[in-house]
Amino acid sequence: MSNSNEASNPTPQNATRAAAPVTNPTTTPNNPSNPNNPNPPPSGPTRTSQTLTGFAGGLVVITRGGYGEGNASYSSSPKIRTLNQGSTVSITTDAANNQAVGTIVVPGLRGGTATLQVGGPFVDDKTYTMLTDPARPSTFQTGANTQPLPNETVLVNFGAVPGCTCEYLTWGLWASSFTDPRNSNKSYATIGHYVAGKLTTAVQMPTTGSATYSGSMAGLVRDHGNTRFGTGSFQLNWNFASRSGNFGGGFDNRNFSGAMNAHTGTPQSYSGSVSGPGVIGGVNGGFAASPTDPAAYTLGNFSLKGSQYRASGIFAGQR
Repeated sequence: MSNSNEASNPTPQNATRAAAPVTNPTTTPNNPSNPNNPNPPPSGPTRTSQTLTGFAGGLVVITRGGYGEGNASYSSSPKIRTLNQGSTVSITTDAANNQAVGTIVVPGLRGGTATLQVGGPFVDDKTYTMLTDPARPSTFQTGANTQPLPNETVLVNFGAVPGCTCEYLTWGLWASSFTDPRNSNKSYATIGHYVAGKLTTAVQMPTTGSATYSGSMAGLVRDHGNTRFGTGSFQLNWNFASRSGNFGGGFDNRNFSGAMNAHTGTPQSYSGSVSGPGVIGGVNGGFAASPTDPAAYTLGNFSLKGSQYRASGIFAGQR
């Protein structure tokens, strides 16, 4: 995934500016008066009604403190953490109404889970921008307690996945900011990438043979106090019979690898620990289908940590 998005100290505000919608190249309409044209011009944008689900990764900035009563000068330094690897995204497009809606679920926020609802115009399957959806309230859940969550959230699709055909996957950037409803003195600002597709079901998952998947990685890095975007590549060697494999990645000039195993009862998803010189971490992934291959792609999120180093992002590839 492209390394052109280098930035320092990214925030939801400048991420919104940086993640401008990707427009499609101009296409020439088909000419019905010349049906025998051996090289017809490309058709218009593909607009499909569908639901895609997948993974989110990135960083969360936790700010706590201020000028409260009896504490006129206290303000703590922000804490920056990697997002929980259970963070997910789902996107539903409505071709008839040219609209898209999305849901980003971020667990592990000091014991709470934020469910962020977004929506917006739907140009085609590779071009859409979604903002906070007032018709679908976002929430913050702690145990059995669910509260409304005012927020500012944006999700922008980046079109094709660089380094991978991945025609039936979607990826992009998202960012959000909100105050903890349990404590008005604490706020969160999140920024990261997402990737989604038509996830393979347990019934669809092959049970024999093996495959090698390769593709790209994109994420956020916190390195000795500096924040930046990072990119990389990976390879997954997977055995469908044993439901296991090995993941090897190179992200932000750091190499790592580790064994992966399918989850019990859900052979279409997997996870495992990875390590390399100066870093340890984890990978959480799954498989996604194309119209001709039930396990055409692999996608997921990852996290890394080392001495004064944190990274979190997503990956996508095909076999």
